[in-house]
Amino acid sequence: MKTIYAKIGVILLSICMSVQVAAATPTAEELFFDELKARTLSILNADNLSVQDKRSRVKEMILEYAAVYQIGRSVLGPPWRKISKQQQQDYSDMFAEWISTTLASRLVSINLQGDIKVVQKHTGSNGILVVSTQIDTGKQGKVTVDWYIRKIGDSPKLFNVSIANVSMIATQRSEFSVVYGQRSLIGLMDVMAQQIQENSRQ
Repeated sequence: MKTIYAKIGVILLSICMSVQVAAATPTAEELFFDELKARTLSILNADNLSVQDKRSRVKEMILEYAAVYQIGRSVLGPPWRKISKQQQQDYSDMFAEWISTTLASRLVSINLQGDIKVVQKHTGSNGILVVSTQIDTGKQGKVTVDWYIRKIGDSPKLFNVSIANVSMIATQRSEFSVVYGQRSLIGLMDVMAQQIQENSRQ
C-alpha cells in the first residue's frame, strides 16, 4: 500500500512540475516584447552612436516591430472608408514615414537612465498583451509607459503605446480628425510631411 501511495505521489509531483513549467513558458507576445526592449536599450544606451544614428536605427526598428498599417488606419478612423484605394495607399506610405520619424525623435530625446523596468503584464479578453513599464529619465523623474502587443496574422506586433496614461492612437486620432475636418486628406498629409521634415532636423 505504501508503494502505491509513493507512486501516486511521484505522479502528482510530476504533474505539478509540468504545470509550473508550462505556466512559466513565455508567450510569443512576451518574447516579442523582450526582444523589442533589448533592442531599444541597445540603441538608446549606445555611447558610440550619434544622435542621428540612434534616430535612424530606432526608425528602422519601429518600421519592423510596429503594426504601422493597422495603426495608421485606426488613427485616421472613419474617413478611411471614404477615401479611394490609391488615397489609402498614399496615406499609409506617408503615415509609416511620419510615425517612424516622430517616435524615433521622441524616444532618442528621452534621457534614459538605466533599464526599462517591467511593472506588470496582463492579457485582455481581446488577446492584446499590455506590458506596463517605468522609465527613469533622471531629473524628469520616472515615466510610466504601457506597450500594447497583439498578433497581426501569425506575428506579434506593437499596436499602441501609452505614455503617462496618454494613448498614442487616441491622441493622434483626435489631432488627425481636426486637421482632416478642416483641410481634407491632402491637407492632413501636407501637415504630416511638414512634421516629418521638422522631426528629421531636430
